[in-house]
Amino acid sequence: MAQGLADRVRPLSLARERVLPVHSALAEVFPEGGLRRGTVVGCQGQAAWSTALALAAGPAQAGSWVGLVGLGSRWGLSAAAEWGVALDRVLSVPTVETAQLPTVLAAVADGVDLVVTTGAGVRAGDARRIATRLGQRGGVLLVLGDPGGFVPDVVCSAVTTSWTGLHGGCGRLTARRVRFEVSGRRVDRPRHADLWFPGPAGTPSRVQTEVDSNTRRPSVRLASAG
Repeated sequence: MAQGLADRVRPLSLARERVLPVHSALAEVFPEGGLRRGTVVGCQGQAAWSTALALAAGPAQAGSWVGLVGLGSRWGLSAAAEWGVALDRVLSVPTVETAQLPTVLAAVADGVDLVVTTGAGVRAGDARRIATRLGQRGGVLLVLGDPGGFVPDVVCSAVTTSWTGLHGGCGRLTARRVRFEVSGRRVDRPRHADLWFPGPAGTPSRVQTEVDSNTRRPSVRLASAG
């Protein structure tokens, strides 16, 4: 009986071990419900920075360390905190000389589960070596914008479709609606979802559509992802 229970539990345990968790609003878009360890993930589209923040929040909240390499002042820690990134789990190397970037990336990848960087200045040979190291260590690399020499296994793209909060030209923007898509060579087919990115609470949430009883037309409302 004990062996039978172990056999039933093992697949679930292995599935959890081979992926890093992501926010629940994003999990359903990923084939395995999270970021597969040992992969390179490209963050592209109009909301590339927000995508990286959203993806980093889940692992950081779960206890993983997040490394920010060569991002300079563009990565705002206050914005990261608003997206739910646990700052006490963040290691930042804001400025790195281009020639040293591969070495620093490899060193950081040895000590954290998730690394965020840009592909600028990284040659294909160095990128392959870093990707191999990630595979050995079970880390995940998020590459913002142009991947440079990296070949992403998964590409996450978020394109803004609308904003809410302004009425008659007045008010304050409270939420952005995006079409979030996951594709790439490690994805069997492109997957997408309409999300508030972020929603009024500052974190992603699903767009839920209801039918207006008066017009019988779909209406959109904000919904918490839980």
